[in-house]
Amino acid sequence: MSAIDRPAGRKRHDRDMVYRWECRCQDPPVLLATYEPNGRINIKVRDRYWHVIGSVRAICPKCGADHLLDLSGNASRDATRIAR
Repeated sequence: MSAIDRPAGRKRHDRDMVYRWECRCQDPPVLLATYEPNGRINIKVRDRYWHVIGSVRAICPKCGADHLLDLSGNASRDATRIAR
């Protein structure tokens, strides 16, 4: 559950937060996935949902940039962009 759609009256906790992983090649940014503070990465592809722990590499469907999100603890928690 994201912090945006939590029931009224419920306090926000860090474990309820969901962060957006985006490519900022355009405005509005292209959503690549969402991730949670516990390291879970959530990806939607057509009618399927994937939940991954660790790291994910994605290619932006708009600009073709290669992105890496590594939440495994081996790299920084920030989404990083890899130059092509």
